[in-house]
Amino acid sequence: MKLLLLIIGAFLIIIGVVVWVFKILEITPGFNDEAVVDRKSYATFIGINYILMGITIVINSYICSTYHMSDYLTVIFFTIILYVFITIIFLGSKKYKR
Repeated sequence: MKLLLLIIGAFLIIIGVVVWVFKILEITPGFNDEAVVDRKSYATFIGINYILMGITIVINSYICSTYHMSDYLTVIFFTIILYVFITIIFLGSKKYKR
């Protein structure tokens, strides 16, 4: 379980860097080019949030494996992290859309 979370976290960090640095927003789910007002700022916002989400998931995996927490707690923390960052991205992306 902890290895899977490390892979997911690393994947999100890589996707975040690609979106932030290269401004490739097409790889993000639900992206509509016509609805975005400022593509550069939106790519920065989404990329940084993906990177932070990936780092948080990697930290979650490390803490849960270091302190030998059960898989149930690991999944609960993972779910909370996802909900928090999805809410941040959903609410924050409204200012970049028409």
